[in-house]
Amino acid sequence: MTDVNNNNRVGTDFDTLTPENVELELQKLKLIDSNYDSDEDERDRIKLTGKGLDFRALKAGQDIEFEYDPDKEEDNYNWDDEIDKIDYKKVYDLKNPEVIMDQDDDGASKTPFEILRAKMEDVSPLKDGGVLKRTLIPGSGLPITPGSRARIHYNAYFEMNDEPFDSTHLRNKSFEFKLGNGEVVRGLDIAVSTMKRHEKSQFIFEPEYYCGKFGCEPRVPKETPVLFEIEVISFVEANAFDNYEASSDEQRGKMSLDQILKICNCLRELGNDNYKRLNFREASKKYRKAIYLLDNTCVTNDDEEKKWIGVMLKLYLNMSQVCLKRAKPKKTIYYCKLVLDLEAQNAKAIYRYGKSLRMLQDFDRARKFLLRAYKLAPTSKEIADEITQLDQDVAKYKNLEKNFYAKMFKNEDKIGENELNLKEVHSLDRNKEIIVEKLNEFKNNDKMKIYKVQMDMFSLDILNFIIKKAEELNLCIRQIKGETNIMQIMKRE
Repeated sequence: MTDVNNNNRVGTDFDTLTPENVELELQKLKLIDSNYDSDEDERDRIKLTGKGLDFRALKAGQDIEFEYDPDKEEDNYNWDDEIDKIDYKKVYDLKNPEVIMDQDDDGASKTPFEILRAKMEDVSPLKDGGVLKRTLIPGSGLPITPGSRARIHYNAYFEMNDEPFDSTHLRNKSFEFKLGNGEVVRGLDIAVSTMKRHEKSQFIFEPEYYCGKFGCEPRVPKETPVLFEIEVISFVEANAFDNYEASSDEQRGKMSLDQILKICNCLRELGNDNYKRLNFREASKKYRKAIYLLDNTCVTNDDEEKKWIGVMLKLYLNMSQVCLKRAKPKKTIYYCKLVLDLEAQNAKAIYRYGKSLRMLQDFDRARKFLLRAYKLAPTSKEIADEITQLDQDVAKYKNLEKNFYAKMFKNEDKIGENELNLKEVHSLDRNKEIIVEKLNEFKNNDKMKIYKVQMDMFSLDILNFIIKKAEELNLCIRQIKGETNIMQIMKRE
């Protein structure tokens, strides 16, 4: 390999490489991926001329010639696949008749965009008509402030073509950007800065506010105005957080509690936006970052403590909800405990604590927490539904447990002779006795190497008892990857 800093060489002499071994040596230099399976036809079409590739000539800036044989060129792109991806129904639904001429109006003297311009107001900073706006559905609140992270849907049209040439709807994905940060074309930045939450408006961008005088051919022809229909889904004022990220440790250390709380609320709103989009992992990251900031912030008086608690409660509750959505009941309980440490009678935290216990099959404790939550919020349908779900789960697991003992805890070698009588299974103590008997039988049976237990057929108490007794009998417990519901009991070698 070549040391870029001191030009010392190690290994192969790369001064002259032949076409036959150049690909192998480039792989060694990590210049191309060794896993890349180059097309044989491509190798046939492009060839090095002369004796080989001279690295000294390449380093000196001299040209290297390749021969290209167009006769061997083939169009290997599968256009059928691309056509299959087009949602023609959605394209049809997004057609905009306002951008085409009315075929029935023979005397029409104005173009579609000229007609639309007459209905619009000039919102360009220079009032030069570069960005015109017409509100279709009014929004709520104040216009989006510069520095906010805006999430929008849009359709973009050329005049005389009713099908969108660009659309977030066709991509089934909204577009997100930071307003006033130069991340998008000037017209879009100006347009969105005039909008409010949930507003839907039309805009015409003149070429200098979109792709410029020369356009972006072949996609956008030169000197072509465009119509954008934009809908604001949400936005978050992120200036406080962005300023914090750009600040030094010394500057952060001098921030007041109010400044930190503003940053944490910004992070919480970003998390909420991700949560609404079902992006629970990103939401969790934002909440945890805010919690970390508050955890490392000191308060100096009672008023500051009240503010601190108010924001922290929201963050803990949001984290508990995200953990529930991600099916992480133990983490949910962790954050619920943190809420209850700050506010002992918080109905949401108590409810989520109980729901998590049900998910962990700790039914008795789950009932206590859910009834406690119901007492605090007797009109909550969510809590009432969860209590109903708990009753159903208890009935289901009792039935499964009985069936499991009937089918699994019996002597496999003498089926029918020593089969367990269901009438004997009348108490938890008796069940535990049977478990101990069967584990001992397994340990002493040389023919049996593995004993599988289907975990969803047992309550948490019984599973813990099985694990404890297996360890006492010097048996191994393990779970196989991909079999999350099966527990294997094995003998030690």
